[in-house]
Amino acid sequence: MNAVLRASLAFVLLAVLYLALVGAAAAVAYAGSRMVLAGGAWAWGGGAVFAFLTALGIAVLVRFARPTFYARPTSLRVTRAEQPELWKLVEEAAEALRTRAPDDVRLLPDANAAAHEDTRFFGLASGRRTLYVGTPLLLALTRGHLLAVLVHEMGHYAGGHTRLGTLTTRWRTAMTRRFEGRRATARLWVPLDAYAKLTLRLTLAFDRRQEYEADAAAARAVGKHETIAALGEVQAVAAVWDTFLERLRAALDIGHAPKDVYAGFTRLLAEPGTRAMLDTLRATPPEPVRGPYDSHPPLADRLAALALLPDTGATPPAADTPARDLLADPAATLRAGQEALLAGHRDDKPRLDWDVLDRVVARAGTAAPA
Repeated sequence: MNAVLRASLAFVLLAVLYLALVGAAAAVAYAGSRMVLAGGAWAWGGGAVFAFLTALGIAVLVRFARPTFYARPTSLRVTRAEQPELWKLVEEAAEALRTRAPDDVRLLPDANAAAHEDTRFFGLASGRRTLYVGTPLLLALTRGHLLAVLVHEMGHYAGGHTRLGTLTTRWRTAMTRRFEGRRATARLWVPLDAYAKLTLRLTLAFDRRQEYEADAAAARAVGKHETIAALGEVQAVAAVWDTFLERLRAALDIGHAPKDVYAGFTRLLAEPGTRAMLDTLRATPPEPVRGPYDSHPPLADRLAALALLPDTGATPPAADTPARDLLADPAATLRAGQEALLAGHRDDKPRLDWDVLDRVVARAGTAAPA
Protein backbone atom coordinates (compact mmCIF):
# COMPACT_ATOMS: atom_id res chain seq x y z
CA MET A 1 0.00 0.00 0.00
CA ASN A 2 2.87 2.37 0.80
CA ALA A 3 4.27 1.98 -2.72
CA VAL A 4 0.84 2.65 -4.25
CA LEU A 5 0.43 5.81 -2.17
CA ARG A 6 3.89 6.95 -3.16
CA ALA A 7 3.19 6.52 -6.88
CA SER A 8 -0.23 8.16 -6.55
CA LEU A 9 1.30 11.13 -4.72
CA ALA A 10 3.92 11.59 -7.43
CA PHE A 11 1.24 11.50 -10.13
CA VAL A 12 -0.89 14.09 -8.32
CA LEU A 13 2.10 16.38 -7.73
CA LEU A 14 3.10 16.09 -11.37
CA ALA A 15 -0.44 16.83 -12.54
CA VAL A 16 -0.75 19.85 -10.22
CA LEU A 17 2.44 21.40 -11.58
CA TYR A 18 1.53 20.98 -15.22
CA LEU A 19 -2.04 22.17 -14.65
CA ALA A 20 -0.65 25.25 -12.89
CA LEU A 21 1.71 25.95 -15.80
CA VAL A 22 -1.04 25.47 -18.38
CA GLY A 23 -3.41 27.64 -16.32
CA ALA A 24 -0.80 30.40 -16.11
CA ALA A 25 -0.24 30.20 -19.86
CA ALA A 26 -3.98 30.43 -20.49
CA ALA A 27 -4.28 33.47 -18.22
CA VAL A 28 -1.43 35.20 -20.05
CA ALA A 29 -3.01 34.42 -23.41
CA TYR A 30 -6.39 35.77 -22.27
CA ALA A 31 -4.92 38.97 -20.79
CA GLY A 32 -2.78 39.60 -23.84
CA SER A 33 -5.65 39.06 -26.27
CA ARG A 34 -7.89 41.45 -24.29
CA MET A 35 -5.21 44.14 -24.42
CA VAL A 36 -4.70 43.69 -28.16
CA LEU A 37 -8.46 43.87 -28.78
CA ALA A 38 -8.65 47.08 -26.74
CA GLY A 39 -6.69 48.82 -29.49
CA GLY A 40 -4.49 51.91 -29.32
CA ALA A 41 -1.54 51.92 -26.97
CA TRP A 42 -2.96 48.89 -25.21
CA ALA A 43 -2.53 46.89 -28.41
CA TRP A 44 1.21 47.61 -28.64
CA GLY A 45 1.79 47.09 -24.94
CA GLY A 46 -0.40 44.01 -24.80
CA GLY A 47 1.30 42.53 -27.83
CA ALA A 48 4.75 43.05 -26.36
CA VAL A 49 3.77 41.64 -22.97
CA PHE A 50 1.96 38.75 -24.61
CA ALA A 51 4.95 37.88 -26.82
CA PHE A 52 7.41 38.10 -23.92
CA LEU A 53 5.35 36.03 -21.50
CA THR A 54 4.47 33.49 -24.18
CA ALA A 55 8.15 32.96 -25.00
CA LEU A 56 8.93 32.71 -21.29
CA GLY A 57 6.11 30.23 -20.77
CA ILE A 58 7.30 28.06 -23.64
CA ALA A 59 10.82 28.07 -22.17
CA VAL A 60 9.49 26.98 -18.76
CA LEU A 61 7.33 24.22 -20.27
CA VAL A 62 10.21 22.92 -22.38
CA ARG A 63 12.49 22.94 -19.37
CA PHE A 64 10.02 20.90 -17.33
CA ALA A 65 8.82 18.65 -20.11
CA ARG A 66 12.17 17.18 -21.14
CA PRO A 67 12.17 13.45 -20.43
CA THR A 68 14.19 12.14 -17.52
CA PHE A 69 15.84 8.75 -17.57
CA TYR A 70 17.49 6.56 -14.99
CA ALA A 71 21.22 7.21 -14.97
CA ARG A 72 22.72 3.75 -14.77
CA PRO A 73 25.85 3.63 -12.63
CA THR A 74 29.06 2.37 -14.18
CA SER A 75 29.22 -1.32 -13.38
CA LEU A 76 30.26 -4.76 -14.61
CA ARG A 77 27.58 -7.19 -15.80
CA VAL A 78 28.09 -10.79 -14.67
CA THR A 79 26.10 -13.66 -16.14
CA ARG A 80 24.98 -16.94 -14.57
CA ALA A 81 27.57 -18.78 -16.63
CA GLU A 82 30.35 -16.49 -15.41
CA GLN A 83 29.37 -16.34 -11.71
CA PRO A 84 27.08 -19.28 -10.91
CA GLU A 85 27.57 -19.18 -7.11
CA LEU A 86 26.82 -15.48 -6.86
CA TRP A 87 23.71 -15.92 -8.97
CA LYS A 88 22.66 -18.86 -6.80
CA LEU A 89 22.80 -16.62 -3.72
CA VAL A 90 20.82 -13.90 -5.50
CA GLU A 91 18.15 -16.41 -6.47
CA GLU A 92 18.11 -17.75 -2.90
CA ALA A 93 17.41 -14.22 -1.67
CA ALA A 94 14.58 -13.82 -4.19
CA GLU A 95 13.08 -17.18 -3.24
CA ALA A 96 13.14 -16.19 0.43
CA LEU A 97 10.60 -13.45 -0.35
CA ARG A 98 8.87 -15.33 -3.18
CA THR A 99 9.63 -12.60 -5.68
CA ARG A 100 10.99 -12.72 -9.21
CA ALA A 101 14.78 -12.79 -9.36
CA PRO A 102 16.58 -9.98 -11.21
CA ASP A 103 17.31 -10.36 -14.91
CA ASP A 104 20.76 -8.80 -14.57
CA VAL A 105 23.36 -8.74 -11.82
CA ARG A 106 26.04 -6.07 -12.01
CA LEU A 107 29.08 -5.44 -9.82
CA LEU A 108 29.28 -1.87 -8.57
CA PRO A 109 32.50 -0.08 -7.52
CA ASP A 110 30.87 1.14 -4.30
CA ALA A 111 30.18 -0.21 -0.80
CA ASN A 112 26.47 -0.45 -1.46
CA ALA A 113 23.78 -2.53 -3.14
CA ALA A 114 20.73 -1.37 -5.08
CA ALA A 115 17.68 -2.75 -6.87
CA HIS A 116 16.34 -1.18 -10.06
CA GLU A 117 13.43 -2.05 -12.33
CA ASP A 118 12.59 -0.74 -15.79
CA THR A 119 8.84 -0.31 -15.85
CA ARG A 120 6.17 0.76 -18.32
CA PHE A 121 2.93 2.70 -18.09
CA PHE A 122 3.98 4.65 -14.97
CA GLY A 123 4.93 1.47 -13.12
CA LEU A 124 1.70 -0.39 -13.80
CA ALA A 125 3.62 -2.99 -15.83
CA SER A 126 6.77 -4.50 -14.38
CA GLY A 127 9.89 -4.75 -16.50
CA ARG A 128 13.49 -5.83 -16.49
CA ARG A 129 15.10 -6.01 -13.05
CA THR A 130 18.73 -5.16 -12.37
CA LEU A 131 20.50 -5.85 -9.10
CA TYR A 132 23.67 -3.93 -8.28
CA VAL A 133 26.07 -5.55 -5.82
CA GLY A 134 28.96 -3.54 -4.45
CA THR A 135 32.31 -5.19 -5.09
CA PRO A 136 33.69 -3.93 -1.73
CA LEU A 137 30.85 -5.81 -0.01
CA LEU A 138 31.82 -9.01 -1.80
CA LEU A 139 35.38 -8.56 -0.55
CA ALA A 140 34.54 -7.67 3.04
CA LEU A 141 31.29 -9.40 4.04
CA THR A 142 30.54 -12.99 4.88
CA ARG A 143 28.11 -15.00 2.78
CA GLY A 144 25.45 -14.74 5.50
CA HIS A 145 25.73 -10.98 5.78
CA LEU A 146 25.66 -10.59 2.00
CA LEU A 147 22.53 -12.75 1.86
CA ALA A 148 20.83 -10.40 4.35
CA VAL A 149 21.80 -7.42 2.19
CA LEU A 150 20.46 -9.11 -0.94
CA VAL A 151 17.18 -10.06 0.76
CA HIS A 152 16.78 -6.40 1.78
CA GLU A 153 17.09 -5.44 -1.91
CA MET A 154 14.64 -8.19 -2.87
CA GLY A 155 12.29 -6.60 -0.33
CA HIS A 156 12.14 -3.53 -2.58
CA TYR A 157 11.07 -5.76 -5.48
CA ALA A 158 8.56 -7.74 -3.40
CA GLY A 159 7.06 -4.57 -1.91
CA GLY A 160 6.56 -2.96 -5.32
CA HIS A 161 8.96 -0.15 -4.38
CA THR A 162 10.99 -0.34 -7.58
CA ARG A 163 7.95 -0.72 -9.82
CA LEU A 164 5.55 1.86 -8.42
CA GLY A 165 8.37 4.15 -7.36
CA THR A 166 9.54 4.73 -10.93
CA LEU A 167 7.29 7.78 -11.42
CA THR A 168 8.44 9.27 -8.11
CA THR A 169 12.09 8.72 -8.94
CA ARG A 170 11.78 10.35 -12.34
CA TRP A 171 9.79 13.20 -10.85
CA ARG A 172 12.50 13.80 -8.23
CA THR A 173 15.20 13.65 -10.89
CA ALA A 174 13.30 16.20 -12.92
CA MET A 175 12.83 18.52 -9.95
CA THR A 176 16.48 18.30 -8.97
CA ARG A 177 17.76 18.80 -12.49
CA ARG A 178 15.45 21.66 -13.37
CA PHE A 179 16.83 23.89 -10.63
CA GLU A 180 20.51 23.01 -11.03
CA GLY A 181 22.64 25.78 -12.45
CA ARG A 182 20.07 28.55 -12.12
CA ARG A 183 20.96 31.79 -10.37
CA ALA A 184 19.68 32.17 -6.82
CA THR A 185 18.55 35.69 -7.71
CA ALA A 186 16.08 34.49 -10.36
CA ARG A 187 12.84 35.55 -8.69
CA LEU A 188 10.75 33.70 -11.24
CA TRP A 189 11.92 30.35 -9.84
CA VAL A 190 11.09 31.10 -6.19
CA PRO A 191 7.56 29.57 -6.19
CA LEU A 192 8.70 26.63 -8.30
CA ASP A 193 11.66 26.12 -5.98
CA ALA A 194 9.35 26.03 -2.97
CA TYR A 195 7.09 23.57 -4.76
CA ALA A 196 10.06 21.33 -5.61
CA LYS A 197 11.25 21.31 -2.00
CA LEU A 198 7.78 20.39 -0.79
CA THR A 199 7.50 17.48 -3.23
CA LEU A 200 10.99 16.25 -2.41
CA ARG A 201 10.24 16.20 1.31
CA LEU A 202 6.96 14.34 0.79
CA THR A 203 8.29 11.68 -1.60
CA LEU A 204 11.54 11.11 0.30
CA ALA A 205 9.52 10.45 3.46
CA PHE A 206 7.93 7.54 1.58
CA ASP A 207 11.40 6.33 0.55
CA ARG A 208 12.54 6.24 4.16
CA ARG A 209 9.42 4.26 5.10
CA GLN A 210 10.23 1.73 2.40
CA GLU A 211 13.71 1.18 3.83
CA TYR A 212 12.08 0.08 7.08
CA GLU A 213 9.81 -2.25 5.11
CA ALA A 214 12.76 -3.83 3.27
CA ASP A 215 14.63 -4.23 6.57
CA ALA A 216 11.61 -6.01 8.07
CA ALA A 217 11.40 -8.31 5.05
CA ALA A 218 15.05 -9.27 5.48
CA ALA A 219 14.53 -9.87 9.20
CA ARG A 220 11.63 -12.24 8.52
CA ALA A 221 13.68 -14.20 6.00
CA VAL A 222 17.13 -14.45 7.60
CA GLY A 223 16.52 -13.32 11.18
CA LYS A 224 16.60 -9.89 12.77
CA HIS A 225 19.98 -10.45 14.45
CA GLU A 226 21.63 -11.37 11.15
CA THR A 227 20.01 -8.35 9.49
CA ILE A 228 21.15 -5.99 12.26
CA ALA A 229 24.69 -7.35 12.01
CA ALA A 230 24.70 -7.05 8.21
CA LEU A 231 23.51 -3.42 8.21
CA GLY A 232 26.15 -2.46 10.74
CA GLU A 233 28.81 -4.29 8.76
CA VAL A 234 27.88 -2.50 5.54
CA GLN A 235 28.19 0.87 7.26
CA ALA A 236 31.60 -0.08 8.67
CA VAL A 237 32.87 -1.38 5.34
CA ALA A 238 31.68 1.81 3.64
CA ALA A 239 33.86 3.86 6.01
CA VAL A 240 36.91 1.71 5.19
CA TRP A 241 36.11 1.98 1.49
CA ASP A 242 36.17 5.79 1.78
CA THR A 243 39.62 5.53 3.38
CA PHE A 244 40.79 3.34 0.51
CA LEU A 245 39.45 5.77 -2.10
CA GLU A 246 41.55 8.52 -0.51
CA ARG A 247 44.64 6.33 -1.02
CA LEU A 248 43.65 5.64 -4.59
CA ARG A 249 43.08 9.33 -5.35
CA ALA A 250 46.47 10.18 -3.86
CA ALA A 251 48.09 7.77 -6.32
CA LEU A 252 46.10 8.98 -9.30
CA ASP A 253 46.91 12.60 -8.44
CA ILE A 254 50.61 11.93 -9.09
CA GLY A 255 49.87 10.10 -12.34
CA HIS A 256 50.18 6.49 -11.21
CA ALA A 257 47.48 3.83 -11.12
CA PRO A 258 47.69 0.45 -9.41
CA LYS A 259 47.88 -2.72 -11.45
CA ASP A 260 45.17 -4.29 -9.33
CA VAL A 261 42.88 -1.74 -7.67
CA TYR A 262 40.94 -4.13 -5.45
CA ALA A 263 44.09 -5.86 -4.24
CA GLY A 264 44.82 -2.61 -2.39
CA PHE A 265 41.42 -2.70 -0.71
CA THR A 266 41.90 -6.34 0.29
CA ARG A 267 45.29 -5.49 1.75
CA LEU A 268 43.81 -2.54 3.64
CA LEU A 269 41.16 -4.82 5.16
CA ALA A 270 43.90 -7.15 6.42
CA GLU A 271 45.93 -4.41 8.15
CA PRO A 272 45.80 -4.56 11.99
CA GLY A 273 44.80 -0.91 12.16
CA THR A 274 41.87 -1.50 9.82
CA ARG A 275 40.71 -4.53 11.79
CA ALA A 276 40.73 -2.41 14.94
CA MET A 277 38.89 0.34 13.07
CA LEU A 278 36.24 -2.14 11.93
CA ASP A 279 35.74 -3.37 15.49
CA THR A 280 35.20 0.21 16.63
CA LEU A 281 32.82 0.94 13.77
CA ARG A 282 30.81 -2.20 14.50
CA ALA A 283 30.44 -1.16 18.13
CA THR A 284 29.56 2.44 17.27
CA PRO A 285 28.48 2.64 13.61
CA PRO A 286 29.25 5.98 11.94
CA GLU A 287 26.21 8.05 11.13
CA PRO A 288 26.29 10.91 8.63
CA VAL A 289 24.12 13.90 9.38
CA ARG A 290 20.73 13.27 7.79
CA GLY A 291 17.85 15.59 7.01
CA PRO A 292 14.44 15.70 5.33
CA TYR A 293 16.03 15.35 1.86
CA ASP A 294 17.73 12.00 2.58
CA SER A 295 16.33 8.82 1.04
CA HIS A 296 17.47 6.62 3.95
CA PRO A 297 16.64 6.98 7.65
CA PRO A 298 19.47 7.04 10.22
CA LEU A 299 21.06 3.63 10.78
CA ALA A 300 20.43 3.87 14.53
CA ASP A 301 16.70 4.23 13.87
CA ARG A 302 16.71 1.27 11.50
CA LEU A 303 18.54 -0.93 13.99
CA ALA A 304 16.17 0.12 16.77
CA ALA A 305 13.15 -0.75 14.61
CA LEU A 306 14.64 -4.15 13.79
CA ALA A 307 15.29 -4.87 17.46
CA LEU A 308 11.57 -4.44 18.18
CA LEU A 309 10.54 -7.06 15.62
CA PRO A 310 9.65 -10.57 16.78
CA ASP A 311 12.32 -13.21 16.36
CA THR A 312 11.41 -15.50 13.46
CA GLY A 313 13.73 -18.27 14.61
CA ALA A 314 15.96 -17.99 11.54
CA THR A 315 19.56 -18.73 12.47
CA PRO A 316 22.78 -17.78 10.67
CA PRO A 317 24.87 -20.55 9.13
CA ALA A 318 27.04 -22.45 11.62
CA ALA A 319 30.18 -21.97 9.54
CA ASP A 320 29.91 -18.80 7.49
CA THR A 321 32.29 -18.29 4.59
CA PRO A 322 33.71 -15.14 2.99
CA ALA A 323 31.46 -13.72 0.27
CA ARG A 324 34.53 -13.44 -1.93
CA ASP A 325 34.47 -17.22 -2.29
CA LEU A 326 31.30 -16.85 -4.34
CA LEU A 327 33.30 -15.37 -7.22
CA ALA A 328 34.64 -17.65 -9.91
CA ASP A 329 38.20 -16.53 -10.74
CA PRO A 330 37.96 -13.51 -8.43
CA ALA A 331 41.24 -11.96 -9.59
CA ALA A 332 40.10 -11.77 -13.23
CA THR A 333 36.63 -10.56 -12.25
CA LEU A 334 37.99 -7.81 -10.04
CA ARG A 335 40.44 -6.64 -12.68
CA ALA A 336 37.60 -6.47 -15.22
CA GLY A 337 35.57 -4.27 -12.89
CA GLN A 338 38.30 -1.91 -11.74
CA GLU A 339 38.35 0.36 -14.77
CA ALA A 340 35.27 2.19 -13.48
CA LEU A 341 37.44 3.46 -10.63
CA LEU A 342 40.10 4.62 -13.07
CA ALA A 343 37.77 6.52 -15.41
CA GLY A 344 39.50 9.55 -16.83
CA HIS A 345 42.97 8.40 -15.79
CA ARG A 346 45.59 8.57 -18.51
CA ASP A 347 48.17 5.80 -18.37
CA ASP A 348 51.10 8.12 -19.06
CA LYS A 349 53.07 6.34 -16.35
CA PRO A 350 53.34 2.61 -15.73
CA ARG A 351 50.87 0.96 -13.39
CA LEU A 352 52.49 -0.23 -10.18
CA ASP A 353 51.97 -2.87 -7.52
CA TRP A 354 50.57 -1.46 -4.29
CA ASP A 355 53.83 -2.01 -2.35
CA VAL A 356 55.71 0.17 -4.81
CA LEU A 357 52.82 2.59 -5.26
CA ASP A 358 52.56 3.33 -1.53
CA ARG A 359 56.26 4.23 -1.42
CA VAL A 360 55.97 6.46 -4.49
CA VAL A 361 52.97 8.28 -2.98
CA ALA A 362 54.82 8.68 0.33
CA ARG A 363 57.87 10.15 -1.39
CA ALA A 364 55.70 12.52 -3.41
CA GLY A 365 54.01 13.69 -0.22
CA THR A 366 57.36 14.28 1.47
CA ALA A 367 58.69 16.22 -1.51
CA ALA A 368 55.56 18.38 -1.82
CA PRO A 369 56.15 22.05 -0.89
CA ALA A 370 54.72 23.21 2.43
